[in-house]
Amino acid sequence: MISTRSTAEGNAQRSDEALKFAQVFFHKQDRDKETLCEMYHDQSSLIWNGQIHKTKTSIAKFYHAQQPTETTLQALDAQIMPQMGEIIDMITIIAGGKIKQDGTTSNFSRTFLLGPNAPGSTEYLIVSDTMRTQIWDITRDSFNFIRY
Repeated sequence: MISTRSTAEGNAQRSDEALKFAQVFFHKQDRDKETLCEMYHDQSSLIWNGQIHKTKTSIAKFYHAQQPTETTLQALDAQIMPQMGEIIDMITIIAGGKIKQDGTTSNFSRTFLLGPNAPGSTEYLIVSDTMRTQIWDITRDSFNFIRY
């Protein structure tokens, strides 16, 4: 992804980049887990329903052990993060939708933090990934809490 720091134009570009990122990411998650980890930085972290996986190697092991998924993306947003030290142009992507795994369909929310592969690089990798399936059904009259 190429990143420029401007207000409306920059955020519109982030939205386009977020959509491209999400299409590639969720396709790989659902159909090509072997190459999914190429999208992660070596020192990235994944939190999946409270389970923490640090480093690209640990994340790869986690995905290889996962049952197949089928993801339907229903909401997506992205924005530029403030400069963090030497790192500029970090991008936050928030995605939501439904995920089917082991015959069960759940709502999910997911937050990605993307950063340049190296200072000045236009190649972005996932630095942080937090995945959470819905822990209550707000469409019912009462909350059904599921403990993790």
